Amino acid sequence: MATLEKIRTRGGVFIAIIIGIALLSFIVSPDSLQRASMMFSSKYDAGEIAGKSISYQVYQQQVDYQTALYEMNMGGRANMNEQVTEQIREQVWQEFIKEYVLYKEFDKIGLAVSDDELTDLVSGNNPSPMIRQIFTNQETGQFDRGRLVRTIQSLDADPNLKAQWLSIEEQMKDNQLYTKFSNLIAKSTLFNSIDIDNSIAASSNNVEFSYIVKPYMVIDTISQVNMSELKKYYNDNKKLYEQSRSRDIQYISLPIVPSADDYRLAMETIQKIETDFISTPVTDLGMFVNRNSEKVFDDIYHKRGELPLAVDTFAFNEELGAFLPIYQEGDTYNMSRISGIKNMPDSVHARHILLAPENFAKADSLVDALKNGADFVTMANQYSIDQAANQNGGDLGWFTFRNMVRPFSDSCFFNNPKGKITKVRTQYGDHVIQILDKGSETKHVQVATIQISITAGKITSQNIFNQANAIAAEANNDQTKFLNLASERGLFAESGSRIGLNDRRFANFNNVRELIRWVYDAKVGDVSDVFEIDNNYFVVATLTAIREDGTAPFEQMKNEIEVAVKKDKQAKTISEELKTAMQLAHNSIDELAVKTGLQVATVSSPINFMTSYISGIMAPEPKLIGAVTSASENTLSGPVVGANGVYVFTVTNKTTKEDFDKEAEKVRLQNMVPMQAYEFYNILINKANIKDNRGKFY
Repeated sequence: MATLEKIRTRGGVFIAIIIGIALLSFIVSPDSLQRASMMFSSKYDAGEIAGKSISYQVYQQQVDYQTALYEMNMGGRANMNEQVTEQIREQVWQEFIKEYVLYKEFDKIGLAVSDDELTDLVSGNNPSPMIRQIFTNQETGQFDRGRLVRTIQSLDADPNLKAQWLSIEEQMKDNQLYTKFSNLIAKSTLFNSIDIDNSIAASSNNVEFSYIVKPYMVIDTISQVNMSELKKYYNDNKKLYEQSRSRDIQYISLPIVPSADDYRLAMETIQKIETDFISTPVTDLGMFVNRNSEKVFDDIYHKRGELPLAVDTFAFNEELGAFLPIYQEGDTYNMSRISGIKNMPDSVHARHILLAPENFAKADSLVDALKNGADFVTMANQYSIDQAANQNGGDLGWFTFRNMVRPFSDSCFFNNPKGKITKVRTQYGDHVIQILDKGSETKHVQVATIQISITAGKITSQNIFNQANAIAAEANNDQTKFLNLASERGLFAESGSRIGLNDRRFANFNNVRELIRWVYDAKVGDVSDVFEIDNNYFVVATLTAIREDGTAPFEQMKNEIEVAVKKDKQAKTISEELKTAMQLAHNSIDELAVKTGLQVATVSSPINFMTSYISGIMAPEPKLIGAVTSASENTLSGPVVGANGVYVFTVTNKTTKEDFDKEAEKVRLQNMVPMQAYEFYNILINKANIKDNRGKFY
């Protein structure tokens, strides 16, 4: 079990996560997953990948297994939270995608990891990075091959350790397959001299230019369009209207805020303990605060300016034990007393030797040796387990009171003078400390504060709920009624657009799963019941639009298409106007500006074909960049139909960088090739037609 614990400790969260990912690939085969999935209708599917259904039951089985495995590695449920649960669910889903998409392609091209390869990755002359990480001695920083061998030899005697070990092997197989895939792509992609020359030309030919632009009108009353033009544009440009599944809603949100009665109740609560707080001895204030306040006692001594202004002014102008009467800060009532005053430095410079438990008994002898002239740096290098500090002979540099754990800071700031060598025990071990220097001392204060929150009570929450519920009930599932009722009662209906099935937040809301599940079960025009969100809002929503995966219907995109068609018509009209004006401008951008009433703009920061944005133009203009970088110098060129308007330009200066190293450019291009493996993966994912329905269940 000792070795098992070491693996847990060394790997931490990293090992816990990869174990879950790796186990899936050998616990469940693709065929068995598919057979299990077919036992249930699509209503119970967590999703579909490359035509294969993933039932909720099979998916959840793997989530449960990995969750249990994570808990085993982390020592129980203490480290489980919603974020970790989400990560596990997503990693299970990604493993299904890899199984049905990527591994399928690996099989087609014959990629595999042999037993001999795996043995070499585990215990060969150059073990994998994962093995090195787990079996590196944290104190020496050296790979411990002996511990690796002992672990392998003990696998059959410890089923838990063996399960974890098999998981690690699976992850190493994964990594090796990805490496082979990337190398295969890299080795199959070569660059000839033309590729290299083109790449150099794209980034070495730099251009400066001047231009005029006639922008498209925001509201265009000139360009008129008809239905046949709109439909033709839609049919010609359907790829522009590809969309993912999403929903649009309108909603009202009523914040759950305290009423006047809640303020009164909070004030009465704090007033009840005011007299006792004032009469409590200063030495007992910390205990009193921890028994009566919603905020624990702050035992830190603060310098001037660190506390809220009113408290700071009070604390640095009154005596020990002074009382600051009840005051409001945000949504809390507070009252404070000065519980401590000390003169202390803002920072201390010290060095230390941190002893491991087996060396605790040496602390006193080390203190004595150092007092008698022993070299601190030598002692730190010999005994201290603080490797970071040991790089400077145990020197911690200057630090503030809050930088260190409390016993350490107390020893340095309060209990010992400059030059003192002493020892103190903290949660990290025994420290032998030498205080090298202290900053100048100033007044610091400790303030005991009672804090009572002003929150909406049950009656207030019920009243706000009733307001929201009345609107939902009176609307009677009618969208028009709902919006009218909201307006009549002074509530603004906000919009939430393109909400995904698996989204967990939108707008300023964080926990919206119940609302989103309703959205995906509703029909356009439906009105929801009341949802309580984030414990801060009551929300009622109506579904306004449904988008499904694929090409958006014409009617849904009609308004956008109309804008695009009008823009195209404007572009043609403007281009003809500018062409006519160019014929009369005698190749002069300035004359053209006078004739068109437009202003000349100058781009003095050189651009080249690899430039993404032109200085002074907010949106990207790739067509303009392409035209400018290929145009002749001192020639009026255009028109260029851009995203913002129609451009005419003159190249004013061209420079070419001559000192390009062709061999270095070839290496640069070759080094970029492995990224194509990731692009291939994305292409495979897109072709797999993945449907992620997990949001129905979580």
